[in-house]
Amino acid sequence: MKICLNCGDKLLDGAKKCPHCGVKAKDFPIVDSNNLERIEEIRASVPHPKSGTPKWVEKVEVKQGLWQAEKDKKQMKIDMSKKSRITRAKVEGKAYCPKCGSTSITYVDKKLSIGRALVGDILAGSTGAILGGLSSKKGYAKCLNCGHKWKK
Repeated sequence: MKICLNCGDKLLDGAKKCPHCGVKAKDFPIVDSNNLERIEEIRASVPHPKSGTPKWVEKVEVKQGLWQAEKDKKQMKIDMSKKSRITRAKVEGKAYCPKCGSTSITYVDKKLSIGRALVGDILAGSTGAILGGLSSKKGYAKCLNCGHKWKK
């Protein structure tokens, strides 16, 4: 096995660089794994003894922090744009989606009303049943942007 001359970490014989500190393994001494005295002698003379976390882990944690900050920034931008869309729609007196703030909405009627069809049949016969069944007052608004449905 090899011993890193920078941090004292134990490496495999075929290692190209130290997984702990990242130093290239060009002049690392190859030592028998049973020779504990030689291993401790080399490890005692390294300039940066191995600490708890490898540098690559610290780098990954830094990158993850940057990624999270970027994600939070994008989410805040989305939230701000939603708030500004809602505010603008209120000022202009337009209808808007309560979920995403979009003004691209449509109103969908329920096509049939069984109760009105029965009343129409009793009052005006079969013609009244047809007209009563097709004239429903119930419906809902649907956002074309996010698909959210709500009653008006």
